[in-house]
Amino acid sequence: IVYQLTQMHLPIQAQYVHWIRPPEGFCKLKFDGSLVDQQGGGGGILRDSNGRMIFAFSEGYTGVTSLQAEARALCTGLELCTLLDVTALLVEGDSKVVIDAVQGSCGCPASVAAILRRIDQVTVRTLSYNHIYREGNAVADSLALFGGDTKQFSLFHSIRSLPTVVRGVFNVDRLGIGSFRYRR
Repeated sequence: IVYQLTQMHLPIQAQYVHWIRPPEGFCKLKFDGSLVDQQGGGGGILRDSNGRMIFAFSEGYTGVTSLQAEARALCTGLELCTLLDVTALLVEGDSKVVIDAVQGSCGCPASVAAILRRIDQVTVRTLSYNHIYREGNAVADSLALFGGDTKQFSLFHSIRSLPTVVRGVFNVDRLGIGSFRYRR
């Protein structure tokens, strides 16, 4: 059977995934959640239309599912945007369930209903949600993992203040170096 599988010529599609700047006057919030060995984490980064980092955050969660970690990271990111009076915002995350739920295009999973109600209460004037592939969310992913590792809330205001592991991923992202998403 293994031999037969190796002899099959299935077409593989490759898609180049990279960070795309938002339109002039908009900011882009990317968020992610993680769950490793029952320790949750969340993180996100806000960048302006020139690609400059406005802020980044990471936080640790206990007693959450991966979906709850995703939703909590989105909620925290939106609350921080509200505090900074961000009025034109594009939001991207790799959890299709969370993105679809906040857009109202699917039923809300009961486990995240309370978090989604909090998200609905956050006011940002111009708000758009977009699902992205995991490969295009590396900075938020590394922030979420960092939050899970540290088990605390951290707010970063400059590239230099980012944890070393996140700074490297951010610099690759900032240079427009993407990655490929492969699928059959």
